[in-house]
Amino acid sequence: MVTKIVLVHVLNKEVFETIWERLNPSKAVKSTKNKYTFCYECEPVSEIILTETDTKNQIHSYIMQATLDCAKKDTDMDFYDWVNELYNEKFSVTDIEDFLPYNQSSCSYVEYEQIIPVENAAKTLEKLLKSDKWKPEQLDMSLWGNHKLKNGFALYAAKQDKNNFILRACCGVPFLKKKCGEAMMINTNGVNIAFILDPHTEKIIMHWGKTVIYETNRINRSPYTPGDMMGDVPVGDKAALEIFITAAEKYDLKPDLTYTPERRYWKCVYYFKKPKQKIFTVWTSPDEFRVKANLFKIDEYLSDCNITETVKNQLLSNTGECAHCENQHCDGVKVTLDGQVYYRCIYGAFTFNNLDVADFNTVIGLIYKEGEIARQKAEGEI
Repeated sequence: MVTKIVLVHVLNKEVFETIWERLNPSKAVKSTKNKYTFCYECEPVSEIILTETDTKNQIHSYIMQATLDCAKKDTDMDFYDWVNELYNEKFSVTDIEDFLPYNQSSCSYVEYEQIIPVENAAKTLEKLLKSDKWKPEQLDMSLWGNHKLKNGFALYAAKQDKNNFILRACCGVPFLKKKCGEAMMINTNGVNIAFILDPHTEKIIMHWGKTVIYETNRINRSPYTPGDMMGDVPVGDKAALEIFITAAEKYDLKPDLTYTPERRYWKCVYYFKKPKQKIFTVWTSPDEFRVKANLFKIDEYLSDCNITETVKNQLLSNTGECAHCENQHCDGVKVTLDGQVYYRCIYGAFTFNNLDVADFNTVIGLIYKEGEIARQKAEGEI
């Protein structure tokens, strides 16, 4: 999770002076001619720095940097709402005209921490010590404060217990800009916060660090879990995603996840382990949620299921009619609805999206039926 983040706001002179007055200049712990630092060690906003960047010019930037201790976010409040509340407490941000919205501010520095499960932490640590990619201080968490590089990138791992590592990383402006794939996200003071922050897990830069740990330990699996997808799903589909994750756990399905940081795009394929058989696939991003179910035996149980018209329409409309797909060696999936027989291509059937939770639950019911047939076949019952 993100443990510390520095937000940067470019202000006009009037707003700068208003904030400066409301923070009470006499409480600045450090002050120079053009820079004022306010510290609040026990508060979520742990530091505020106000800077006049170039007083020789008539028109110049006034900067506010706010350091947020995200470890003190002990509520389920949305991250941006939490920041808004903190800003209101400090300097009544809603009363200040022309103040840039906090969710459009720049990010200049991030620290984050994650627990990484490994098969054997001692062996992994031994391999890391032998690797020329890791310096000794990177494997000693007690040296974190002395060796972190605020203006670049630093990665630290330490053994927590027998099967877990703690991974910490810090990242400043140069590295953030280097990793940002969209020029529109970059400005002088940092990058757009939307590029950096998922309120619960930092996925863009942590991906590199976690991959290193797993490769060192020779574990061939994704560093992510299905729960990580919950941060990148349309608000109205969060409940639907949760029921699909729960369904996969019920049938002990194995998830295979891939993630594209630049698009915040997830693909999770669920398999039966033995024999290996793909059951359904989830795609999600902040703008999209869809599920493709491999209902290859659907004609054996569809007549026993009560499905809504909406689900019925998507069973037939989200993929083209199959003429036995000779070029792809597809025999088609037989679907009998309302006395009429259809054949759907196994490479496109059956994709569901834009459904309410009740309809997605209906889809889960079909997946359960399909899964039961696969289970019985695997155990030799049929």
